[in-house]
Amino acid sequence: LNPKKCAELLDSTYWANDFSWKEIERFAEFLEPVSIRKDEVAFQEGSREAFMGVIASGKLRVLKEGGAQEMKLLATLTKGSAFGEMSILEGSVRSATLIADEGSTLLLFSKENYDRLAKDNPSLALKLVTKFARQLSERLRKTSADFVLAHA
Repeated sequence: LNPKKCAELLDSTYWANDFSWKEIERFAEFLEPVSIRKDEVAFQEGSREAFMGVIASGKLRVLKEGGAQEMKLLATLTKGSAFGEMSILEGSVRSATLIADEGSTLLLFSKENYDRLAKDNPSLALKLVTKFARQLSERLRKTSADFVLAHA
């Protein structure tokens, strides 16, 4: 897909609501569209691939290894959901596994492309990092609330 098509896909998701069309077009120049099949692994817990993504279509499961090698479902992500922001921000290993629940189209953004974007357009890079931080904060609040409810 060309950058214009990536921009249109991204714009069709609620993830893009905080950005102008011009910013979406610019960001799309750094995105790589990827199609994955049902049950295909987007990334594995413990791996080091440094990219985040936005789901343009489809549904994915976020799984975490529990005791005795069993996988626990943490979340189900659908169109417009982002994943993998921590790999852009901190570069550590993946904290969970991401598997397609159905055929899905992902718009991937690598750490390398983030670094290029930050050089070319620092204000857009800052806006992206602010969005990542806000999303991570929302997830932490939800996780904290879930933890309290589970241990009440």
